[in-house]
Amino acid sequence: MKCNITDLSNYANAILRGNYDASIHSVYNKTINLIFGKKLLAIQVSRSPLSPISLITNITENELFSMHIDHSDQVNILSDGLKINSHFFVFKKAQIHDLELKTVLTTLELNNLKKQITTMISASENLGGFEAISNNSPLVEVTPMLKVAKSHMNACLNLLNKQCYDDAAKEIVKLIGLGIGLTPSGDDFLCGLLAGMHLLKRTAASIAFEAAVQKKVYQSLKKTNDISAAFLEATLNNNYSYAVKMLTTNVSYQDIYQAFCSIGHSSGIDTLCGIQFVLDSFVK
Repeated sequence: MKCNITDLSNYANAILRGNYDASIHSVYNKTINLIFGKKLLAIQVSRSPLSPISLITNITENELFSMHIDHSDQVNILSDGLKINSHFFVFKKAQIHDLELKTVLTTLELNNLKKQITTMISASENLGGFEAISNNSPLVEVTPMLKVAKSHMNACLNLLNKQCYDDAAKEIVKLIGLGIGLTPSGDDFLCGLLAGMHLLKRTAASIAFEAAVQKKVYQSLKKTNDISAAFLEATLNNNYSYAVKMLTTNVSYQDIYQAFCSIGHSSGIDTLCGIQFVLDSFVK
């Protein structure tokens, strides 16, 4: 079978074009995860949300399932694509998307964004993720994961108020690996937190906190699973999902909300919670 890789990020393209051997990490209903050296990329079915590690194809979930690919199959890197068994994934005509955050928002824009994100999170209830903390849900006090997460967030905020940026980072990065699923809520929150830091006008406080968080996230990547670590590593290189990039465009907030809702069960909203945390902490 031959199919096209239709969309990928500049981050994924650099890995794909690198001088790596490739192998299959894991296979799910909608995704084939590949390892290039120590870098992970995900072959995904059509209409999947675009992330930094995505290789979006033009095939359906049923077509992917019919390929019967498993983790023991051999991967060959060709000049214009990939071959897995007798299946070809051609990328020579793929659209490459720049998913780096390069736009710094004004104070007015950040305040407007803060209001819109609060509205979006408020509209997202009972997902089982960090939206319960943002929405002050009673579930937080009876759900151990959420209770632990809230305690780390509060401790981080107290340390930020005391300008103890390294200790604040140490506290918030304790969220890594916290939660269930391919990308735990704590990891998605940290991706959002770092995205939020990139949107701010750089100050001594934001620079100090961001640098400390980046350092501690990098040191903690082995505390979560490989797939989630791949997203966090992309984040450390300032590459985010297409939904995050939309926050710096003139796209309607309803479209942005739908983009975040389409990412996993709660992953997109957990990312918004991380951005909200930054805006509440640094934008007054």
